[in-house]
Amino acid sequence: MNNPITRLAAVVAVGTVALVAQAGMTSTAAAVVAPAALSATHLIPRAAAPHRAAPRHTTTLAKAAGSTGAHASGAGRVGQTSRVSSGAKCDGITNNTPLIQAAVDAAGKQPGGVVTIPAGVCVLQGNIHLNTGNGVTVEGAGATKTFLVQHAAQNIFQITSPGNTVESMNLNTYTFNPGLIPIRKSPVPAVLFSNASNTTVMNITAETGSGFGMRLTGSNPCYAFPITGSVVSNVTMVNHGTGGFAAVDIDCQNGARLTNITVHGGIVALFNDTNTILNTEVYYGVARCQPAWFVTGPASNILIENVVTFGGLGVIHGSRHGNATGITVINQTYGSTLHC
Repeated sequence: MNNPITRLAAVVAVGTVALVAQAGMTSTAAAVVAPAALSATHLIPRAAAPHRAAPRHTTTLAKAAGSTGAHASGAGRVGQTSRVSSGAKCDGITNNTPLIQAAVDAAGKQPGGVVTIPAGVCVLQGNIHLNTGNGVTVEGAGATKTFLVQHAAQNIFQITSPGNTVESMNLNTYTFNPGLIPIRKSPVPAVLFSNASNTTVMNITAETGSGFGMRLTGSNPCYAFPITGSVVSNVTMVNHGTGGFAAVDIDCQNGARLTNITVHGGIVALFNDTNTILNTEVYYGVARCQPAWFVTGPASNILIENVVTFGGLGVIHGSRHGNATGITVINQTYGSTLHC
């Protein structure tokens, strides 16, 4: 097993574009050139607004004994706030998986539970399962402050119950699970997997190996659109691979909302979705002409708008289960004059 002490500097430095973008810095590779306008397709009405979070109470993961105060973003929360310190240490050494899991389980015993994770490098040695009777919010101190680093060959978050939120942190499975190129049949882990409705992922930077980035999917038959209310917002996703696994994989969804997505690596995949919106994507592909997004039918009533691509344009196609219809693409532009 890799020694977390010797790898700590590398984790903190995580030289990814994700952290550069989140911190508001620019690099030669990430600089967005004034886009050249492309033709747009037109069509559909917007579907209903995403769900609203329930009133929340807070379970705090203190960096050290005696820590006080919730994360600043909790100031506007409705309802009583209670804090339970689990003594988690984001010091780049301690395994925090059992501590965070215990806090999640406790917070999920009543509606509106919040688990806050402090700034630092939080070593994990297994999944964090969000499968409580009530939805839980797991909230870091910020995407450039709280780093969850998975050492085991597992996803970081495994979400199997509805109404959960993950926000304001960096998720990293790449450092200890980089994978091999070309991709093999058993891909290295994603940062997050959900097969439940009303999952929200927001204000996240993340880095994975040559497998999936994050997956929000559902049960078969996927084309029955069993999952509702998914929200992915303000996410920068870096995944390392040559194609075949999506950076942001949105499957089997009815009414998903994706906003402000930046991808370095794999595509945004909309597989068997309906009444779904992708609004604002900046895309840097692994390959020069790799598509910024991919819609696979059966799919219907999908709006894709405000896409800047430094790779290829999006792709729409059907499958043996049905066609992709009512797909609207507005304001898709190239980020460079050297394009496909």
